[in-house]
Amino acid sequence: MLGDQTSAHAVSVTLPGRRPSTNRVAAILARSIALASALLVSVSASELLTRMLRPQITMFPRYITSSEYAYELPANTSIRNARGSLWALTYTTNEIGRRGPFLPPAESYETPNVVLVGDSYTFGIGVSDTEVYSARLQQLVGNRWRVVNGGMAGWGIDSEIKWFYQTGRHYQPRAVVLQFCGNDAWDSNTGVTTVSNGRFVFHPLPGSARKPAWMDWASRSGLLQRSHLYSLLRSYTERGPADFNRRVLESGDATDPVPAAAPARRSREEVQYLEYLRTFAEGLREDQIPFLFVSTTHKAGSAYIYDVAMFPQIEAGVRRLEAEGLLRFVELPLSDMQSYAESPEGHHWGAQHHTRVAEAIAAALPEP
Repeated sequence: MLGDQTSAHAVSVTLPGRRPSTNRVAAILARSIALASALLVSVSASELLTRMLRPQITMFPRYITSSEYAYELPANTSIRNARGSLWALTYTTNEIGRRGPFLPPAESYETPNVVLVGDSYTFGIGVSDTEVYSARLQQLVGNRWRVVNGGMAGWGIDSEIKWFYQTGRHYQPRAVVLQFCGNDAWDSNTGVTTVSNGRFVFHPLPGSARKPAWMDWASRSGLLQRSHLYSLLRSYTERGPADFNRRVLESGDATDPVPAAAPARRSREEVQYLEYLRTFAEGLREDQIPFLFVSTTHKAGSAYIYDVAMFPQIEAGVRRLEAEGLLRFVELPLSDMQSYAESPEGHHWGAQHHTRVAEAIAAALPEP
């Protein structure tokens, strides 16, 4: 009898001690689920409201990391760039991550190749696959030339030259076109190309300039990159992922150097750009490859920062190189270019600009 009472007493002591612990876990779990559900509902509602009231510009797939360059676009990919239902563009990349049909490297080519190098304007951000000036140029030159688009958004002349010697040169070009953009003056500080004794030296991208792992993850996340709420929040983050590319290319300075840079810095950047340009032009002359330099220009005052005339040393240097027979300066009058509608995405060059650029290059190309 005593044993039974002792046993019963033991049970009555142990069980009550377990129930509160189990109840606390259940309560915490329930609160966590409720909080997560409320957060999900709040984020979903905010996403929906942002899409309805303030649609953002989104692009996916986005830029990827690279050991050779600050960033590139993925190869063999259909990239969607859109602003809700207001507009949408598709950028189709080929086997080398560039716009246009892929041309396999070969020992020789029946049709001479012209290789285009430049930044987002040459790649064609803001226009469709058939509107980019490389596609328009191919239509104009027909079977006389094969056009290879080597443009990459955000690159400066240092990355463009490295790509040319590592990839573009394999196409045995009979002409090379370099498109100038105002940000080239400060986009050429990645460290992937230097000049030593009049020759280019190519380097891997410095580790300090590579995208942090969390930013790389964010760039590859379709959920984040398609989110209008994320894009809105990113636009308010001065030094967030949206600003990474600019910070890398400007060596850590997040300000826009065109209106704000000190004269000494501007002068240093222009001198550096001209060193790259002259070395490139002299190398192409050694290989007997005609070289076309393309830029918008003007003769009167202007705030069009993508115009080479905004950089007096560079413009003077380009004209000296032309006088020396090292390149041909293909000028696109600003008065003409400003008469066309800009891209809905925000780039100065829309479809009509690209057609005008293609016409100017086609007229300037030498006979194959």
